[in-house]
Amino acid sequence: MWNPLNFPPPGMVTPTVNIEEIEKKIVGLKAVETWLTMNVGFVQMTVKTLEMQKSALESLTASTKPQPGGKPGGDRRIGGRRPGSDVRAPTGRRIFRLNPDAPRRIKCAGSRRTRNRRSSGDGIPGIAIPKEAVMATTIRRTAYFSMQTSNRPGQGAKLLNGLAAHGVNLIAFTGFPNAGRAQVDFVPYDAAKFARAARKLGLKVSKKKTVFVAQGADKPGAIAGICSKLAKARINMVAMDAVAAGAGRYGAMFWVKARDVARAARALRAR
Repeated sequence: MWNPLNFPPPGMVTPTVNIEEIEKKIVGLKAVETWLTMNVGFVQMTVKTLEMQKSALESLTASTKPQPGGKPGGDRRIGGRRPGSDVRAPTGRRIFRLNPDAPRRIKCAGSRRTRNRRSSGDGIPGIAIPKEAVMATTIRRTAYFSMQTSNRPGQGAKLLNGLAAHGVNLIAFTGFPNAGRAQVDFVPYDAAKFARAARKLGLKVSKKKTVFVAQGADKPGAIAGICSKLAKARINMVAMDAVAAGAGRYGAMFWVKARDVARAARALRAR
């Protein structure tokens, strides 16, 4: 029987009563098993790589193969039209381009002159949509609650886990050290639900106060625009936290003094 590693086949191991000898054999066989597993994975990866190369070569060969009565690769027209040509309605009006990346020539109303313009819509070929319309910044004022707690490891996790157990979802949460302790602020989606959960958990939270929440397109100057409007209204901001939320968006929350809340809402057109 072929046995290059000189290990006895399963079921043919010579019985032994020496425990140390058995442990040595187990360690040796596990090392071989690991080596074989690594090589199997390498072989499988090599096979997949070769299959991908084969598919790529087949596609390349098919694309360069002369078509009957045509040039190599066939006619690149789409539906009888070449990429970049206009598709027209029965009236002759251009509707869209087969190649959305090519410049479009758009007639100006009441004029024979034309001008080039590219689509500015994100992911919408051939349709010009201003980015401000796609993802406008929204600012709203909402309720938040604050409380003082001990400044020690695990305290934040304890508070948040307790609220989660009562089904409380938060728009935002922030905490910071304050006079040897810690202050935490909760911005809930549902203020009444948060208040009920806080009572059940025995949390000594403050009365409902107001915070502004901003959400919108993550672009240079997004926060500067908010600050500029408040500065123009001569309103001083107490504090602000802002962060990029991913997917081209950002979120921020900021506070003003209670006497300035109404004026700030008007200046920012907050909901």
